[in-house]
Amino acid sequence: MSAVPNAADAPRAPSSIRNDFLWLCVAGGAILMINVGVRLSLGQFQVPLWRDVGVSSSDFGLIIGINNLVWGVAAIWAAQLAERWGVAPTVALGGALYAVGLGAMAYAGEMTLFGFPAVFGLSIGLVVGLAASACGIPLVLGVIARAAPPEKRTRYLAIVAAGGSFGQFVMPPYAQFGIDMLDWRMGMALLALVTLAIMALALALREKKGPGAAVAPTEPPLPIASALGHRDYRFLNVGFFVCGFHVALIATHMDAYLVTCGLPQGSGAAALAVIGLLNVVGTIVAGVLGDRFRKSDLLSIIYIGRAIVIAAFMFAPKTETVVLIFAAAMGALWLATVPLTSGVVAQKYGAGRVPRLFGFVMLSHQIGAFFGALLGGVVFDLFGGFEAAWWVGVALGVVAAWASRPIDERRPEPVAAPA
Repeated sequence: MSAVPNAADAPRAPSSIRNDFLWLCVAGGAILMINVGVRLSLGQFQVPLWRDVGVSSSDFGLIIGINNLVWGVAAIWAAQLAERWGVAPTVALGGALYAVGLGAMAYAGEMTLFGFPAVFGLSIGLVVGLAASACGIPLVLGVIARAAPPEKRTRYLAIVAAGGSFGQFVMPPYAQFGIDMLDWRMGMALLALVTLAIMALALALREKKGPGAAVAPTEPPLPIASALGHRDYRFLNVGFFVCGFHVALIATHMDAYLVTCGLPQGSGAAALAVIGLLNVVGTIVAGVLGDRFRKSDLLSIIYIGRAIVIAAFMFAPKTETVVLIFAAAMGALWLATVPLTSGVVAQKYGAGRVPRLFGFVMLSHQIGAFFGALLGGVVFDLFGGFEAAWWVGVALGVVAAWASRPIDERRPEPVAAPA
């Protein structure tokens, strides 16, 4: 007598797999929209905290730098946690931590310790940094990389990464709306409220096992030390360090810089929104081109393009029109590095290794972000302006372009396996 097949063991129809993948991409993009958008909105609070709490630019830059550094260091922890718990629970934890950190800042932000804004440091620097790592780009894009067909992987990574760009278009004006409506506490509270959605969206990241599974990791973990033995992996880290420096410098200090140039407070929110909107297009275009051309060549073009755009902005008069032109040009290059860099990691080392290896690359990104946020504040307090920090960004863009050009995207032989 033949056994009756279990419906749960039957192969799933191709349409079902496509629908699962579509929902996976939508949810992943929405998570990055909230995560990246909220983090890049924090710069909107620098001027209100100057005025209402007396937080200096150096303290503000240091705390945002700590936030970036904690995110980068914790990205390795988050990847290991996801390997043990699964991606979905880890991302849900990130959403909860986000709400706690932003809520604490909203309701206790004026408490100081020896003159230092202690609650600001703990909530934004530590808790939100941990939250950003737990629901960050490496984990989300790792799931997408394993689910996507290899021949179209980079473009799907770009489409989902574009969610972060769209978040930058939406979230800074959303935070500024709260600040203008009442004060900076309302802005923080509104950001805390929206991060709760991450916990629900994380359900779509549950990875399926068995016949017809849309997502299934295949490669054993590769030790970070083995990857660092490859010159190309080190060069990827150099490029992403510079990417983090640029993003943090602009996101943290753009609004304050424009205020010092005589433009109204809130101009930075408009600039960041334009950057985010244009980067939706730039990121998707980079992903499509990354499936056709060498990703390392495209990375080199993006970094040298950033250096040229920032240098031109330094020489131009600071009018609202010029700011929007700068934002549009920078937006086309902003996070276009993400699908290309993660695509190189997936192609060179295997899609199953993206969370861990790209997580380490994100650490380099966040170290760069730490210095970008900190340097801007220190330079302002020392010299009364941000210009020197911008010129450092120009020089680093040239370095990143030089480091990215020779990267070989072919899988190294042999690839070391864990003991």
